[in-house]
Amino acid sequence: MEPTAAIPKPAPSPTEHSQFFWDAAREHKLMIQRCDDCQRYIHWPQLLCPFCQSERLSPAEMSGKGSVYSFCIVNHVFHPAFAVPYSLVLVELDEQPGLRMLTNIVDCPNDAIRIGMAVEVTFEDGDGYTLPQFRPAAAEVQG
Repeated sequence: MEPTAAIPKPAPSPTEHSQFFWDAAREHKLMIQRCDDCQRYIHWPQLLCPFCQSERLSPAEMSGKGSVYSFCIVNHVFHPAFAVPYSLVLVELDEQPGLRMLTNIVDCPNDAIRIGMAVEVTFEDGDGYTLPQFRPAAAEVQG
């Protein structure tokens, strides 16, 4: 099903704790929260570190590299601005085991997505916002 052109995609609603993430995305950078005390990365942004309970959290720039941890292909229309089918993917970022981000895979047929596939961040500029998404890494495309 094709998206309805008259209906815009819903935009993210940044909070005071996630604003850094959306500001960085607008600059085509992937920033994730990191605990200043235990050095663990945290995503989605939190008020406290879930590992050590520290309040000392700072944004840290990521490499943008990871692998597909899990995925599904959405075939049901949940919003008329999104054409189906599309992928929903949990990407595990290379910086830390268990550091996962819900996103989409782009520039790749849905039937080519597989668990363990190497991916890299790319950015989709929308109307007043930018979304980090992922695509197959250069090594995946060549190999």
